[in-house]
Amino acid sequence: MAFELYHTLDISPQAAPDEIKKAYYRLVRKYSPEKEPERFKQIREAYETLSDPKAKQNYDDLQQHGEEIDQFLRQAEDHIQQSEWEKAIRLLKRVLVLLPGSEAARNRLGICYIHSQQWEQAIKVYEALTRHSPEVPLYWFNFGAIYDRWALSLKDKDEQNERPHLYQQARDYYQKAIALETFNAEPYLAIAETYLDQSQYSESITWAERAMEADGQIDYSDFEALIFICKVYLYSNELKGIETIARRIQSLLPDSEDARKYAANRFAALGYDLAKAGLNNASVPLLQAAMSFIESARRFDPNDQGIQKLHWNVAEIIRGFKQYEVLKEDTQIVHSLKRLSALCMMATLGYAEATEVDKLYGDIFVEMRYFPEAAILSSVRRIRSQYPAIYRLNKTLFDEIETGMTGRLPTPAPARAAPTGSAQRSAGRGPTPKPPSLSQGKLQRLWAGIGLMGFGVFLFMIMGGSWFGFFCFIVGFGLMLGNR
Repeated sequence: MAFELYHTLDISPQAAPDEIKKAYYRLVRKYSPEKEPERFKQIREAYETLSDPKAKQNYDDLQQHGEEIDQFLRQAEDHIQQSEWEKAIRLLKRVLVLLPGSEAARNRLGICYIHSQQWEQAIKVYEALTRHSPEVPLYWFNFGAIYDRWALSLKDKDEQNERPHLYQQARDYYQKAIALETFNAEPYLAIAETYLDQSQYSESITWAERAMEADGQIDYSDFEALIFICKVYLYSNELKGIETIARRIQSLLPDSEDARKYAANRFAALGYDLAKAGLNNASVPLLQAAMSFIESARRFDPNDQGIQKLHWNVAEIIRGFKQYEVLKEDTQIVHSLKRLSALCMMATLGYAEATEVDKLYGDIFVEMRYFPEAAILSSVRRIRSQYPAIYRLNKTLFDEIETGMTGRLPTPAPARAAPTGSAQRSAGRGPTPKPPSLSQGKLQRLWAGIGLMGFGVFLFMIMGGSWFGFFCFIVGFGLMLGNR
C-alpha cells in the first residue's frame, strides 16, 4: 500500500510536523505496548520515519517512484557484479535524481567511483555522506579506502612520492571507523595492509594483532588476521614465522573436520600460488616459501590426497631446480635435452599454457634432429643417473626417447681374427669402411615418430587420458617401427 506509514498514523501525506506529533501521541495512548505490542511497534516506526525530515523525504520519494527505483537498483547491482562500473554509475545517478536522500545508493555510487579510479568524484561522495551521517562507520571506512586504493594505483616514480601521504590519509579515516565500531576487525586489518604495502612489517603485524583483539577474544574467527600475518612473514622472508602461525591457528581450530579442511585448503591455495610464482620466475626461495604453506596444510589435513600430491610436486620441483642449475652447465648433455628438462619442470604443475607447451615441444624435437643419436641417448641416460629429480618429472617422455634411440644405432660388427700376410697389409690400406647409417628419409620418419610419441605422452598426461594423445603415440610408434 502506497504511503502506508501515513495510514498507520491516520494522517495525510501533506501533514505538517505538528500534526504528525499529535497523531503519534494520540495513538500511543490508545494502543499501549503492554496490550498491543505489534500495533504500538508499527506506530513507533511510522513516527520515527515521518518525524525526521530526511527520512520523510526519502520515504515520500520512494513511494512515488518505487518501482522505477527498484528496477534501476537491480540493474546497477547486476553491472557491479560484472565490474561494469560506468554502467552502474549511470544507473545510480538516475536513482539519486529520483531519490536524492538515499544514502545507500550514494554509498554504492562511491564504491563504483573507487573501483573505476575516479578519486575526486569518490571523495565528494564520502565528504557528503560523512557530513550528513558522521555516526556511520562504513562511510569512514570507504573514505579511507579511496586513499588506500589511490596509493596502490600509482605507477610512476614521481607519483609514488605521494604514497606515504595517501596511506596516512587512509589510516586517519580508518581510525575514525574504529572509533565508532571498536569491535570490527576490518579497519584494523586495512591499516595493517597499508603498512605492509610500505614494507613496515612490525607495524603491520601490530595492527593485525589489534584486529584479533578487537572483539575481546582471540579465537577461530581471527583466522583471516592470522593468515595475513603469515603473508607479512612471507614478505619479510621470515619463513619460520609461517610455521609458528600455523601452529597457533591449529590451537584455535574447533574440533571440527570442516574447520581443519578449510584451514588446510587456505594454506594449500597460498602455497600453490607461491609455487606458481616461483616456477614462473625460476625462484627457489619462492618455492621454499610455498613449501612452508603446503607443509602447514598437510598438518591440518594429513589425509588430503590433493595436498599430498601438491607437496610431492613442489618438493620434486625444488629438487629439480637445484639439479637443473648443475645440469645446464653439464657439457655431456646436448642443448635440446637441457631445454626439454626445463620444459618438463614447467609442464609438471601445469604452469605453462597448453598451446605454449605444444610449440616448445615441437621446437625442441625439431632441434634434436641436428644432434647425433648417440649423443641424445647418452644425454637421456645421464639425466636419469645424475639428475633423477628432473628425470622423474617426465619419466615417460625420457623413457620413450631412450626407447626410440635404442636399436636405431648401428650394431658393431662381431670381432674377427686379424688377417695375415698380404691380406693384413691390404687391410691396412684403402679407406676405412663407414658404419651403416639411416637414409635421410628414414631419419626424418624416425624423428617424426619420436616427436609424435612425445607429444602423445604429453597430451595423455595433462589431459587425463586423452584419446588424441594415445592416437599420436601409436602413430609415432608406427613410424618408428617402419624404419626397421
